[in-house]
Amino acid sequence: WSTAQGIVLGQLKARGKGNAEVSAALELIDLLNIEKMILVGDAGIGKVSMVGRIVEKKADYIFPIKSDSRKYFDEVKMMFERKSNYEQEVCSVEEEGHGRAEKRTISVIRKDQFPINFNKNDNGSEHFLKLNTIGKVVYERKLAETAPFTYKSGKREITKDPVRIETETR
Repeated sequence: WSTAQGIVLGQLKARGKGNAEVSAALELIDLLNIEKMILVGDAGIGKVSMVGRIVEKKADYIFPIKSDSRKYFDEVKMMFERKSNYEQEVCSVEEEGHGRAEKRTISVIRKDQFPINFNKNDNGSEHFLKLNTIGKVVYERKLAETAPFTYKSGKREITKDPVRIETETR
């Protein structure tokens, strides 16, 4: 999905259960020219195999750090809570659309600020491949005010059955 263009760039159906979504995403990455692109995904596909393929194809990635990845989640949380120990770059973005206004405040800590062994597995390999930044995004959402009623018109005769009216005029 390209938010800027409003189009789907590619889609494959995941076959089966378990790791099927990651397998489909890996297949899709092989089909697309993603060089110099930024791939954003949910934590479910932020696997080592996915990140490795993205890096191989000379693209960038942004994936959330899941709370069940305790070692890294807790360390990242601590880094953002101890602001005085880590230089952070902060910016905000405000957008309106889809019936809501949203403000996102993004704080970033760059690689040169990471603790010495932050991104190292027990065997010395990188946990997050080619990691350069970590970020924290704070979301503030305000729903647009909605009218307490709407007017409807149509060819279909409106019934007196309230359940049917609600279903047909949603």
